[in-house]
Amino acid sequence: MRGCLDGLLVTFDDTFKADESYEIVLSQANQAMAVITCTLAPKADSPRMPSLSCSSASRHSASGRTLHLPDATPGPIQISVSTPMGGRITDQRFDVVFTALYPNGEGCGGACRQASLSVTR
Repeated sequence: MRGCLDGLLVTFDDTFKADESYEIVLSQANQAMAVITCTLAPKADSPRMPSLSCSSASRHSASGRTLHLPDATPGPIQISVSTPMGGRITDQRFDVVFTALYPNGEGCGGACRQASLSVTR
């Protein structure tokens, strides 16, 4: 039996260079979640593989370039990316729409509700 992650997956694509650092702020207007602030920066032990490090009162997890928000809700989300010195790189707005996924086949249980976004530079 396979499973899947409930929630929103936000991936920062390869247009964000591996050897640069970025400050990332995510906010969702129709949800009572705090703003999530992240840094995407090269790892000390693997500088060609950037990794997210995030802080928020909201539940979240990060792996590589992907942020998982299990409590996200449908609706608009704003993602702002800037340099550590405050220079704005991009502001993107997405409408989060969830899809039911059935990793074991429809009718076999284990369904999850998932949305995914890809942020480009």
